[in-house]
Formats: sequence, C-alpha cells, structure tokens
Amino acid sequence: MSNGKYIPLDSTHLIFTASYATFKGNSLFIPWDFKAPKVTIHVALRNNPAIYKQFDIWVKTTDNNGKLKTADEILNDMQKASPAKKKKKGIFGSSQSA
Repeated sequence: MSNGKYIPLDSTHLIFTASYATFKGNSLFIPWDFKAPKVTIHVALRNNPAIYKQFDIWVKTTDNNGKLKTADEILNDMQKASPAKKKKKGIFGSSQSA
C-alpha cells in the first residue's frame, strides 16, 4: 500500500493454479507419484487477472533412504571431535584469586 503497510493476500484475493499439483486454500498439494522436476505456479489477482506472477518450484526427486543419527550418536561424535577443555585462567594468568 502507499502508506508502507501491506495486506496479506490469500485465496480470497488471489487465484492459484499449478501445472500438475492442486491448491486447497494457500496450500499446494503434490501427488506422491509426481516425477517431473518442477511445478509451474500461476498466481493472479481475482479482481484483475491480467496482473499475475508465474514461477517454478523445483521438487526434490531423490530418495532420502539414508539412516539419520540418533541424538546420542550426535552427542558422542561431538565429544570425540572436541578435545578436553582446559580450565580457564584468571585475568592475571593464575587460576587462584587474590
């Protein structure tokens, strides 16, 4: 807006269409069997469809079959990687206070 504020736009103000997926409200639903590398999105104003924006959303196509580490495994790896911490010395180089 001209006063610097903005109004969030949702499906009541915009028309969302997609090349292969479907929209329900503002959410994009892509089928599990989707194999293409991208989905083309077209968004137009409801009150003036001549004003629109079209863009591609690239979809990750590789499987994530790798095993993730548990929290304990991550903590153990961190402990192995970092050397034992030494006690900090005081301001004047001694660990005793005056």
